[in-house]
Amino acid sequence: MAEKWVCSIVTLLFTAHLMLPGVLGEECAPVNHDIKALKKRHYWEFEIQDKEVPRCPELEMEGTNTSCIFYFSICEKVPSYCPAGSGICLAKKVSPLKYPNITLYTRFIDIGTASEVFDSGGNDFTLTFSSSESATTLFTFKCDESAEWKDHLEDGKVNQYLVNATYHLDGIKIQYNFVFNYSGACGHGGGGGGGDEGPKDVLSVGSILLIVFFPGIFLYCVVGALINKGSGKTGKDMIPNAKFWSNLPGLISDGFSFVISKITCSEMSTTQERYDRM
Repeated sequence: MAEKWVCSIVTLLFTAHLMLPGVLGEECAPVNHDIKALKKRHYWEFEIQDKEVPRCPELEMEGTNTSCIFYFSICEKVPSYCPAGSGICLAKKVSPLKYPNITLYTRFIDIGTASEVFDSGGNDFTLTFSSSESATTLFTFKCDESAEWKDHLEDGKVNQYLVNATYHLDGIKIQYNFVFNYSGACGHGGGGGGGDEGPKDVLSVGSILLIVFFPGIFLYCVVGALINKGSGKTGKDMIPNAKFWSNLPGLISDGFSFVISKITCSEMSTTQERYDRM
């Protein structure tokens, strides 16, 4: 029973380190900044009235108000509206003056895939979205203690926090730059996870197995030796399952010999057979 238990632990530990190193990663967030409020909604939206927004679909109609509307998510894909895999997208929004309750949209265009690419500063941090359509979108969140993003807003609109929008065209490549005021950008050491409890280190499966394995081996040796000593055994006989451990090198050798014999199609000789011949 003890031999099977030891072999199972060793096999599991070996497999975990080969196949599952660091299976749990750190939470998506900038270092030392709090983005808990940003991540409470699946997506946010904001509008820009500027008609010169590059690549915002053209749709001009008389007697209407038009704007370019953006939908984006933090650390995940936008769950609706945007093309699959988008972290941010845009469309033209048209509202007829005579019918204020009617809103029309053009098709939504992907301008950035879902991203976890943060860069932290002292009182600001950035989030970069890249796109397969030759576009890059850069968000900069700057410290403003009064700019709290309210997650309870049903529409998720954050127009009031948008302080600047610029665009850079280089041939077919375009970069959208948006700057937001945000209280969580202030360097309070809020932690990588954007929560109230600060950063949390997540142990991998391999690390957990190591923590369990070595104390288990220690207890196995100490408790087994005490039990054997209580049974009147002395010297090497106090070692738990001493016969198994003394035979272990030979068993390992037999295992290698078996594999080699199968590969080379040769006959296998066990350790015991070699001892008998000697």
